[in-house]
Amino acid sequence: MLSSKSIKTLLGFVLLGIVGAWTGCSDSAPVASRPAGKATCSLCEFLGDDAYTATDGLPAPESPDTTQTDADSTQTAEADSTQSATVEFADANLERAVREALDRPQGALTPADLASLTELDASYKNIESVAGLEHATALQTLYLRGNAITDVSPLASLTNLHTLSLWGNKVADASPLASLIRLRKLDMWGNAITDVSPLARLTNLQWLQLGDNAIADISPLASLTNLQWLGVMENALSQHAANQQLAASMASGLRVVAVIEKYPRVETVQVYPEEPEPTYARPALYFTDDDTRSLTDERDRRSRIWRANLNGRDAQAFTPTGLYFPPNLFQSDRPTGIAVDVVNRKIYWTSTLGSISVGGGVRCANLDGSDTLSIVTGVGAPAGIALDSVNRKIYWTAGTAQGIAAHIGRANLDGSEQEDIITTGLNAPQSIALDVANEKMYWTNWGDDKIEYANLDGDDSSRQDFLASAMNGDPADFASGLALDVVNRKIYWVTYSRVSGALNPSKIMWANLAGDGSLDGGAQDCITTELNTAWGLAVDAAGGKIYWVDRGARRVGRANLDCSEQEDIITEAEGLRFPQHIALGVW
Repeated sequence: MLSSKSIKTLLGFVLLGIVGAWTGCSDSAPVASRPAGKATCSLCEFLGDDAYTATDGLPAPESPDTTQTDADSTQTAEADSTQSATVEFADANLERAVREALDRPQGALTPADLASLTELDASYKNIESVAGLEHATALQTLYLRGNAITDVSPLASLTNLHTLSLWGNKVADASPLASLIRLRKLDMWGNAITDVSPLARLTNLQWLQLGDNAIADISPLASLTNLQWLGVMENALSQHAANQQLAASMASGLRVVAVIEKYPRVETVQVYPEEPEPTYARPALYFTDDDTRSLTDERDRRSRIWRANLNGRDAQAFTPTGLYFPPNLFQSDRPTGIAVDVVNRKIYWTSTLGSISVGGGVRCANLDGSDTLSIVTGVGAPAGIALDSVNRKIYWTAGTAQGIAAHIGRANLDGSEQEDIITTGLNAPQSIALDVANEKMYWTNWGDDKIEYANLDGDDSSRQDFLASAMNGDPADFASGLALDVVNRKIYWVTYSRVSGALNPSKIMWANLAGDGSLDGGAQDCITTELNTAWGLAVDAAGGKIYWVDRGARRVGRANLDCSEQEDIITEAEGLRFPQHIALGVW
């Protein structure tokens, strides 16, 4: 006859088989948005997801011993006593996260309580120790992103884990993870790992992110024959050495390896067995420039897109093919917002007024401006644009024009499935920025002097004011440009102040982002001098820089993310007319 403990154990494994699913990476069709916190990794921003169960192809969970002897009775009693003991957490922040997940704000927590958890997200909680979590032995999914964890040895007992994210911690020793043989997805981006040999035992891994560590040798990963995607950018090995080691790993059975950058300053490498040599992508700035506003000769009215090195050198301007420039200035194609798809090597931009036949909308072209396509039409006066490479979507803001009300819209990268996701409470929205990992979008509502945010699907219940101005010098007055630093959890924006109805010169401000996406603390000044009419912003978190265009002063500037070392890198002398928005990309 089964004991009550054995029955509970069997039921636990039945439930485990029912609910054990996780999201894996694929580079095919668009996928639905993930729940918040389900994709915080550099590689996944370029990949879609296909669901599969956690137990497919994995070792079966250990079956409980159903034989009950007199000798076992004593052991069962001792085990029951252990299960009724109180779990002591070394870190109060971890304890709060566990209590929230269990909906147990008060009272003692026992090992049995923790053993009931199958999923836990304790990201961005300032956690330094995971001691106590060793009792959560039924966990299948564990997110510990953005903490300060150094020792992961308590996780060694969590052998049912199939998804583990330790993104952005301080882990130097990966050896305690060697026992987690059911893992299929492991994210170790941004730690201090030097030795990957302990991971060689994790032969069920299909997705592994090891970017931004201190790894010099990845050859031990040759044993991971089920691995489909591997990220090793920004480590202590050259791209050529990485390529050689990955090629050797593929010869040992690794099926597909892709090293894809999250930030364009890193070389892009895509490696396949039949083509082991890497291809290099040089980082670049792209920004729009509206010549039609400043030239009186209609023959010279040609809105352009510029690209340049990150230091401003080798700046080149080009007019994308197929743009329409009739004698009537206000019927011309005028690129405004811009975004770059570094994987598919495409640029996307909003055309504020567009041609008579096309109307305002979104266009795309190759990185050199060739093969222009109009992919979204009939959106009035679009302004800002942002790209979601994970779910293969473009987002745009649009003001009221051509009888079409202000709105925020989105579509697939090919323009299909166009939809308006926010249609109320907008007054000349300008820039838009995405935090894909946390399923949030932010935009500046220029006419109402505020910055807002909502879920990526535009769900009205998720819509919040991030920063609302009371006018006369407040931080959100005439907020225009906007950019996110999702790595360091910061937001930057351009604002103006009004005195007696007149606009003062712009300035750039910043603030911290809380874990839920809201404002964490107050707004801070960043760039306050030598700006005229700054507008578009872009953040290079990997390079530690913020970039802006100043359309009044006709120049492009940059500074460190801490706002120091401000400098102009492209000026009117090089031919700038009316720069609008800016984005990071590759040549």
